[in-house]
Amino acid sequence: MSVTEQSLARGGFAFSLVPQWGLSLTVASRIEGVPVRDALGETDGFRRPGYAVSFEPGLGWIHGRWSAQVLAPVALYRNRQPSVADERYGRISGLGTVPGDAAFADYTLIASIAFRL
Repeated sequence: MSVTEQSLARGGFAFSLVPQWGLSLTVASRIEGVPVRDALGETDGFRRPGYAVSFEPGLGWIHGRWSAQVLAPVALYRNRQPSVADERYGRISGLGTVPGDAAFADYTLIASIAFRL
């Protein structure tokens, strides 16, 4: 097994829906993934490298010192890349190395609640 590096980048906009209630709508895109080779440490361990690009709508609420947010990223594109083990040991076709299995979610639900001190 390998403790892999992971990355996530997100960018978008928030629009005030009902200002007096503190409700907002967010629209964002995100890319997240696991690299084939790590920048720090060993790369030889087991991993499932690849990345997913998602569209991420969400709702936000702010009231006083409280805030909450619900996000629902929906995957638009997924790319499972061949790992170092795939390249080294197998699953090779006439078109090159065939990546192994992967587990990309079609969608995710992310909820958060925060209290500002």
